[in-house]
Amino acid sequence: MADLFEPTGVHHLLDGVPVHHTEPKPLPSEPQEGNIEYKLKLVDISDDRLIHLCTQMKWRLAEGGGEAIYQIGVCDNGALQGLSTADMKASLHTLARMAEIVGGKFTLLSQSHSLDGKGHIAEVHVRRAADDKKFVDVRVVLLGASGCGKSTILGCLSSGHLDCGQGSARLGLFRHNHEVITGQTSSLSTEVLAFDDEGHLVNYDADKIPASSTEMFTKATKLVHVMDTPGCHKYEKTTLLGVTGGAPDYICFVSSSTSFSAQAQQHLSLALALDIPLFVVISKADKCTKVDLKRTLTEIIRRIKTKKVPLVIRNEADVVAEIASRTFRECVPIFVVSSVSGKNLGLLTKFLNLIPPHRLPHGGLCVPTTQEMQRHALLTIEETFMVSKPDGTFLPVVAGQVKQGVIRVGDSLSLGPDAGGSFSKVSILNIHRNHECVSCVQVGEIASFAVNTEDARPGQVLCAQGSEPVPCTGYTANVVLLGGCTTDQLPTEARGFVGAVRQAVRIDTAPSPAASVSDIQTDVATATETVAVAAKTLDDDVIRVHASFLSQAAVEVVRVGTRVVFQAANHFKAVGTIVSLDTCRHSQVSDT
Repeated sequence: MADLFEPTGVHHLLDGVPVHHTEPKPLPSEPQEGNIEYKLKLVDISDDRLIHLCTQMKWRLAEGGGEAIYQIGVCDNGALQGLSTADMKASLHTLARMAEIVGGKFTLLSQSHSLDGKGHIAEVHVRRAADDKKFVDVRVVLLGASGCGKSTILGCLSSGHLDCGQGSARLGLFRHNHEVITGQTSSLSTEVLAFDDEGHLVNYDADKIPASSTEMFTKATKLVHVMDTPGCHKYEKTTLLGVTGGAPDYICFVSSSTSFSAQAQQHLSLALALDIPLFVVISKADKCTKVDLKRTLTEIIRRIKTKKVPLVIRNEADVVAEIASRTFRECVPIFVVSSVSGKNLGLLTKFLNLIPPHRLPHGGLCVPTTQEMQRHALLTIEETFMVSKPDGTFLPVVAGQVKQGVIRVGDSLSLGPDAGGSFSKVSILNIHRNHECVSCVQVGEIASFAVNTEDARPGQVLCAQGSEPVPCTGYTANVVLLGGCTTDQLPTEARGFVGAVRQAVRIDTAPSPAASVSDIQTDVATATETVAVAAKTLDDDVIRVHASFLSQAAVEVVRVGTRVVFQAANHFKAVGTIVSLDTCRHSQVSDT
């Protein structure tokens, strides 16, 4: 039986891997959930013990959406005991065997000394190989003022080419001619950064020649979908739709190092208020003086400190330590980069390779558990378009992220709601994911679906027949006013963004003190996973508002506990959590 567990090429895995010697940092106790595992040592492991360890690794990989971090030489209570050189080599050998058995890839991230300086501690990253076109998926939204360099940074990362200083790297991301002429992004565009099991970008080869989509997705095991958003106030509605409808796992706030404008301050305030894991990229490091950089850093750090803990990333050891600590909701990593000189772009790439997917309330990627897979199918439509067929006709296509269950080709689902709150039956004719035709997609995956109707619109849902959600005509939310706005400036009309739903609303009740946490817990009895988010909102000065859709024909599906963003004239914005719905009394499923 020992031959069954003898790995192939384990010694090759351990040869030449990057090792970073860093000062030891105290660790918290081993988390019972999540993808972090502590192991003191893995020496002289029996076959039965190896089977148990492999089962445990599969569970940790499932918790991390296909990725896990192992701390070797660390006790369960977080004590950095360390191992001798011989025991560390044997433990890494065992860990590599485990990774090979479960179909994963072993990568040594860093190595440091124990507190007494005599032992060794290692941090190891394990990623499950892509199976049947299943990838580790992460969604990131770029947020920042106009001209801060969001598109340029994304263009450099996806192409491998540095910018000339005049914005050449961003040209491939623009979707309209006027964007090329003005240099301003006005629409939402998404670039995929594909990483293989060793953490290398496969968007291009060694000669910086772009890889075809087939080559890229064949080699990739992890996909980071990065959405570029407009920074100009003129296109603020499009930006808010990308932040809410894109269901991001992370927000990347980008700021120019030369200045921290009022527009940038508004974007950072929004990013902090949304309570989505955040990291900051300060661009144009090649253009600024030390005084300008210090001023910008100081201002950004001062604002972040009101909500979270800022952490400036200086080297790869800082990246590894931040990933291993899994404190994304409490800490905000800060990168100082240059798209012209390439400064720290490698650190940013390594960070994007290591960040795991996160579970967000009714959005964002989540680890598909067996229970979630067995739930009724539900998809929120984020985009609709028409695809031309060889015979000259057009095929309706909808795109979005599967929120629960599994959707297969040939399934008959319900589409809705329409203006009357009803749902209609539709068929799934075809499914495409990452430019390839697939037979099914599961919870957390992003795909496009060919359907037999042209009536679909963004904000509607596709769901299993018989499990249609109850639509609503309005909702009540606890909100925080941003940008120094006061209750006296609360508008009577605004635009509300809830996921992919964007509707003009009438705020038809005067602000009143927000309900207690116990009230919210009662309201969100059907969405218990969002109670913590709703309760956290109450830490600030919160008001309760009621919003009803202005259009009499407006009927939407939203869920209690979901984040909502209100936007109106004069730079008014408010962020909050939905606590109750104005549900429709009549909804039915039609055969058409």
